[in-house]
Amino acid sequence: MRGHRAEEALDIVDKYLDEAKLLSIKEVSILHGKGNGILRKLIREKLSHMREVEHFCDASLETGGTGITRVYFR
Repeated sequence: MRGHRAEEALDIVDKYLDEAKLLSIKEVSILHGKGNGILRKLIREKLSHMREVEHFCDASLETGGTGITRVYFR
């Protein structure tokens, strides 16, 4: 998502999550980068309203830390 504007990024995330659900994938990673945290905040706000999402968190430090959000589906 790095380099995309907020609206573009959210559209891409929607498509990515829809595809993951259709393929019955249980967990995915979203690379939004660290920067000012704007994309991270918007993406996590969206995830918090999705019934299909069980929980989400930062990736481990070794795999990107706060620059990547790990998403786990129900």
